[in-house]
This record gives sequence, C-alpha cells and structure tokens, in this order.
Amino acid sequence: MNVKPLHLKVKYIVFEDNLLSLFIRCFKCGYKSAQVTSTTIGTYVKLKQRCCACLNVLVWDSQPFIQNQPACNILLSAAILFSGAQPDRLRNQAGIHLSCKHGEAMEMFDKCLSWLQQQLEASSYNTRCFKATNTVFLCYST
Repeated sequence: MNVKPLHLKVKYIVFEDNLLSLFIRCFKCGYKSAQVTSTTIGTYVKLKQRCCACLNVLVWDSQPFIQNQPACNILLSAAILFSGAQPDRLRNQAGIHLSCKHGEAMEMFDKCLSWLQQQLEASSYNTRCFKATNTVFLCYST
C-alpha cells in the first residue's frame, strides 16, 4: 500500500456550518435529530455524534496526530517557522480572517513552534532556533 506523507496530502478549509450539516442525521439509523458536540485544538476539530433514537455514538477527527499534536497545527506552524514570517502578526490575522479564537490560535502557534524547535534540536542536524523581535529565525548546518 502506497501511503503519502502528511505534508503531501490534500487539505481543506471548511466552514463549521457546512461540516456540521453532514452530521444532522445519524449515520446508523438515519434519525434526523442526532446530537453533535465539537472540540477544537487550533486547526483540529473532533465531532461526536450521539443518536437519540438508536444511541449510536460516532466520533470523527478532522486530521491525524503526530506525537500527540494535530498534524495541521504542526504543518501550519512549520510553514510559519520556515518562512521566517512573524508569528504574532499571523496570529492576529488568523484570529480575524479565519474566525479562530484569538487566544486559542496564539496558544496553538506557541505550542507547535515549541514542539518544532524541540524536534529540530533533537534531529541529526546541528540546529539552533532563536526568537528576536517576534520573528522566529532558523539557523542550521549539516
């Protein structure tokens, strides 16, 4: 079986209402008033559907995890880190333009940037990351 690496897989930005509309009916019995709850961590969303009729429970995750971190949170943070962009500025834009909860977006970026830094430092490269004036710079040598 040929499995694509996560960074090569297609990803989508989806509106919450459109996503939730897929979970209106129970997937098992078709009952129309299934209860849906959601949990988010940055770009990750977990939907839990409970059917009032047949009591079926369905759990759906929007993305896989990499070492207990949502994959797209890591990929987005890596794109910011490796592009040399200003994380604080991107946090503000994500909160405004993508309707992310501002505090949640900041926490996600900080956590993932820290995780990426740890992974880079643990890699076979002689790697150093440092932060200056709200910009993350990456210096590496092989």
